[in-house]
Amino acid sequence: ILMILSISSLKSSGSIDTAGSVMGGKRLEPPACQAACPAGVDLAGILQLLREGSLLEAQRTLMKYLPMARTVCRACGRCAGACVKSQPVGLANLMDWLGDTIDSHPEIFFIPPSGDSRKWVALPSPPVSALSAAYYLRRMGNHVVVLNDGPAEESLAPFGERALSLAHRLARYKENLASMGVLFSPGSLTAWTGEPFHQVLDLESRFPRTELTGRMWFE
Repeated sequence: ILMILSISSLKSSGSIDTAGSVMGGKRLEPPACQAACPAGVDLAGILQLLREGSLLEAQRTLMKYLPMARTVCRACGRCAGACVKSQPVGLANLMDWLGDTIDSHPEIFFIPPSGDSRKWVALPSPPVSALSAAYYLRRMGNHVVVLNDGPAEESLAPFGERALSLAHRLARYKENLASMGVLFSPGSLTAWTGEPFHQVLDLESRFPRTELTGRMWFE
């Protein structure tokens, strides 16, 4: 008990580094890189899996948090900026590479769901946030329709020139979504003539575009 109290006291006083481990135990707080990641990706867990040679498990772990890593990780880069290592790990580049290995194998990571919820879900906007949500909703067996769809460049335009350079990656991700059954429509909600929607998730009404931009469109 005294040891626990002593550690708590040191932590509160700032005398110990809470990002590291204490006496070989578990971390007191998430690594700085993970705390900086807007999606909260388990970066330390992924690195450990890669050290062990478990590429598939590392890929699956990344997909739990971020299905479009190849589109956004390099543009974000917050994890690398927060690294406290004396020789920083190129995490953004590593996640970018891992995302590429995922996008290259849609037959493994973007397969249609085995079940069918019989529910139709519409994602009107904003396009980039909707594309991230579309993956998880489809995995749950929902019929997902991304409305107001347009060229990848148009979706990335609000995030600046750096994001625009990733348009070809976003286009590939959309192709992978389509392979698992996500539908894309250039029209608006009122123009939709297909199955009636059980739910309309308008992310832009909940999170203003300026806020989404500040969070690198993760929400």
